Order: sequence, then C-alpha cells, then structure tokens
Amino acid sequence: MAQITPLHEKIKTPGPTDWLAKHEEPGQTFEEYLKCKPILPDKKRNIIYVSILGDISEDERELILKTVEFIEIYFNLPVKMAREITLEEIPETHRRKSPVDGTLQISTEYIMNEILKKELPKDASVYTAITKIGLWPGEDGWNFVHGMASLYERVAINTFNGYGKAKENGKINNNFFLRILKTSTHEIGHMFSIQHCIKYQCNMCGSNHINETDQKPLWLCPECMAKVCWLTRTIPKDRYKKLMGFCQKYGLTEEYQFYKKSFDTL
Repeated sequence: MAQITPLHEKIKTPGPTDWLAKHEEPGQTFEEYLKCKPILPDKKRNIIYVSILGDISEDERELILKTVEFIEIYFNLPVKMAREITLEEIPETHRRKSPVDGTLQISTEYIMNEILKKELPKDASVYTAITKIGLWPGEDGWNFVHGMASLYERVAINTFNGYGKAKENGKINNNFFLRILKTSTHEIGHMFSIQHCIKYQCNMCGSNHINETDQKPLWLCPECMAKVCWLTRTIPKDRYKKLMGFCQKYGLTEEYQFYKKSFDTL
C-alpha cells in the first residue's frame, strides 16, 4: 500500500468535542490486526446480513438498498437482507427519551444481545441492523451514538437519525447518502475486528458528532485498506475499480475521483 500513502491526509488535531479529544485510543497497525485473531469470513460464514429496524420511508428504503450494494463491493462479500425488526420488539425498559431533544431512543445493548446475537444466521460472517430511531448504548451516560458494533460477537446497529432527508426535490441527498454509507461500513469494519484509525483521515476514524462524520472520508487509509483486502481476499486495484463504478453510478464525484486516483497510482 506504499504507493497510495501520499494520497492520504494525516489525521487532524481533534477539536474539543471530537472523538479523540474525548476517547483515548491506541490505534491498530496491520501487524497488530493480524495478531488479534480477527473475525474473518470463511467457507461456512461468508454472508453479510442487513436488517431494517422500525418504520422507514420509501426514499429511505431505496438508499438503504443502495447502501447494501455498496457494502457488497466494499467488503467483497455477498449481502442478504434479514427479516425486518419492529419497534414493538424493543421493550419499554430499553427505550428512553433523548436527554438532548426528547426524541425516542432505543438501547444498542438490547438490540445487539437480545435480538441480533440470538438470530445470527449460521452462514453469517456478520449481522447488522439499520434504523432511523435514535440510539444510546445502555446506561453508561452517553447521550447518543451513531452506531455500535461488537469486535467479536459479529453484530452491530447503526442509525441515520439526524442525517436529514434521503431525497430532496426527487434527487438523492448526497449528505444523507454519504453519512449512511460511512456509518454502515464503519460498523461492519468493527465486526471484522478493525479498531478505530488514529493515523489518517479514514472511514475507520471515530466520530463524536455529525460534523465529524461529514469531515471523514468514505475511503480507507492504507493500513485499514490493507486489513479489508486481507480479510476479504481482495486485490486492491480490483476493489478500487468497483468502488469507482458505484460512485460514478450514483454521482459521488469526490469519492469517484479519489478512488480513480488510487487506481491509477497502483
């Protein structure tokens, strides 16, 4: 990955409310990743499952299905839709009003442990749910999270709550689209035991708020890219070509240009 390293920006000094200002993290080199006995797809567990939790609009459903298309390219694995999960399956004891704006939130801990983990398909490499309902991680004092994943239990949940409208004037809202693409692939990366990146501006960087999510790129840094290519047995140049095709298809111009530059460099 040495050829593409000059294309990547070093991580910025965190602002007072940014992730690394609030959370001390060690990072994870490629060598450390190999030594941690990561969760990997294999012959028996080689499918990524995605579920929708709660009610969503047709526009939101359309972009989730496009996100599923992207996930399949991003991780070079087949993706299947699992059964949809209803809000009624979340007990009142695992719901609350947000301390920030009073809107409904549901517990990531309950969803992951009591639903996803128990329903994990036998052929699932990982299983993730996507919702528009706000999330909070149990009772540890956090106001909200965009998503949460287990590094070893193969389950995750992420929300597009607060991401804006899926479409505006009949056209895809790229802000919404990029946010859901980033968060979904970020959490799946965690399920494959990839920890937060602290070296580069990278999709595996932690995010504490929506502005920080917008500032980080959709692409992976050289080290995180190496992890994904290794775990999914993907040739980097082939991966870039497929990502270029997706971004060109859906009008993600900046992302297309970066992937093309990376493709041309290899």
